[in-house]
Parts: sequence; C-alpha cells; structure tokens
Amino acid sequence: MKNICIFTQSLNNGGSEKQAVQLANSLVEKYNVTILVYYGDQVVGSLLCKINDNRIRLIRLKGCALKKVYDIFSIFIKEDYFVVFCYLLLPNFLGGVVGRLAGVPYTIGGIRSSKIDRHKVLLNKMLQNYINYLTIYNNYAGVEKLSSLGFNKAKAYVIPNCHETEIDTIVREDRKIKEILSVGRFHFSKDYRTALKSIAYLKNKQLIRYTIIGYGEMLGNIREWVEEFELTDLVRIVIKPNNLEYYYRKADIFLQTSIFEGLSNTVMEAMSYSLPVVTTKVGDNEKLVKDGISGYLCEPGDYAGIAISLDKLINDYFLRLNMGAEGYSILNANYTIPVFRERYFEFIRMLNG
Repeated sequence: MKNICIFTQSLNNGGSEKQAVQLANSLVEKYNVTILVYYGDQVVGSLLCKINDNRIRLIRLKGCALKKVYDIFSIFIKEDYFVVFCYLLLPNFLGGVVGRLAGVPYTIGGIRSSKIDRHKVLLNKMLQNYINYLTIYNNYAGVEKLSSLGFNKAKAYVIPNCHETEIDTIVREDRKIKEILSVGRFHFSKDYRTALKSIAYLKNKQLIRYTIIGYGEMLGNIREWVEEFELTDLVRIVIKPNNLEYYYRKADIFLQTSIFEGLSNTVMEAMSYSLPVVTTKVGDNEKLVKDGISGYLCEPGDYAGIAISLDKLINDYFLRLNMGAEGYSILNANYTIPVFRERYFEFIRMLNG
C-alpha cells in the first residue's frame, strides 16, 4: 500500500478542513494515509470525531516556523510519500517546495474558491505553474477565471467536494411563519447586506423569520444592518451552534447571497436537508442549483430579484417541497462520498500511469 499525505493548515470547522478529513476517510481503504496539520494546536474535537478509521495517522506540527519546516522535510523523507495533497496556500507552498526537496514524486496543490485575494495570486500562480505537479480545484469556475490570469490550465484538475447524506428526503409541514436560513462565515464575500435588504423588501408582505448562522469579523456589520433595515424582530444571529442540524430541519428555504464561491459546502448541506435554495450565479452554484427546478439563481447584489425568488417559494408550499426534493436528488447523483472517492482513486491511478 502506497503512503499518502494530506497536508492541511488546521483542523478547524472550515469547509477545506472538512473535505481534507473526508479525503482521508475515502483513501484509507486502499492507501496508508497521514493527515499533517501545520497549526497543530488548531484541531477541534468535532472534526477529530469524523476521522472514521484508526489507521489514519494524525501528525500535529509544533514549535516555530523553522522547526516546522525541518519536521515537514524529515517526515516526507522518512515516510516516503507517493503523493502529498495540499489544502490552502501555506500547505500548497510548503508541501510543494519541501516536497520537491524531499523527493516526493507528486505534490498536489489545492484551490478552493473561484477567486483568490489579489496579494495571493502571484504565489498561487507560481505554485501551480512551476512547483506542484498539478493543482486540484473543487470548482470549474475557478479554473476558467484563474486561467485568464495566467494560471496554466493544463496543470489544473477538478474534483468537486462531496457531502455525506445520512438522511432521507424531508417533507416539511406548511407552517404559518416561513423560516429562511443562511449559514456561512461572516465575511464580505457572503454579502449579508444584500441578504438583509432582500428580507427587508419582504418584511411587510410576508410572515417570515430569518436566521443567520456563522462566525467571523463582520458580525458587528451584520448587527448594524439588522438595525438599519429595522429587522430586529425578524432576524436572529446564531454563533457556531452545536446543533446545526436542528436549524436546517426547521428551515423552509435556504438563502445564500455570495459575491464569489468555489463549490459551496453550505449549499450542499442545504440540499441534503431537502431545502429549496435561492443563491447567486457565482462559482459552481449553477452546477449545484438548477434554476427554476431545485431553486433560483440570481445576480450578485440583486436584492430585489432575490426577494422575488424568495416570495415565490414563501407563497407555494408544493413548490418548496418539489424544489427541495429535486435538490436532494441532484446532490445524491453527483456529490456523494462514493462518487468523490472514485474520482480520487481515478486521479491516483492516473498518476500511476
């Protein structure tokens, strides 16, 4: 069995970290798998519990940056990894550079969004074009957008995220007050101002309640917008709940108003709970959500168009049920763990020649 390393920045509850753990669980069936964590102190118990096989080795780096680089080099030499899969920029850089020095045959970078911060573009481009053997994207939109900035498209490979569906299709009751839900980091890219403007557009014509779940640096801004749009009676903000499933089950509609995405984990989560989705035409959302079939796709920033789409769903119980069921079917046909696992097995077979 070949040795494979999955190199991640942390094991916090982010989308990339969850996918790194899922990759480890998928590959251990055929390979000796190690998860290498750069910030070894940033490991949450809930994600550790998702490491489903005790054959997966977890290495948590400690000490100063120089010591960590030395330890990475020593680990790569000792363990004789066939391939190192890297998640996010720091592991992309260290995994690629140190991996080449240590003689790792294949270092694979990872890009998880369709947009990269301006100050990170040059380094990411250098790593994809000259250092790493290939870069795995979780979305097709990112490949197209970044290739226009000089990223070598021939060195890009797409494997979408997966989502574990452990529940059957949900048939909700038609309740008087319709629950709208958003889940995501409190970050400018999620554009919660537009989401709240769309709720304000509806507040005098519909019985609704809006729940925003997440955490991040824009919490204060979101609270200010709630006050600005006079939504304090309709909106609640929930920080890192332990019972996220409760909110998905209680919701009637899922709302996402991002200005950029890769392949959205929260949209997939919503689909797994049979929720119709109203979202924006960014990243690979058009591959997840079929407009008019499993939800509605709107232009970023178009709060009125988003509100109109929400209004259609609020007013039609059977439309919500049908769209939610369609989304569940799309997820199960294209983004399950077995599909994800086979895509990675195929990728590794390709490396083997």
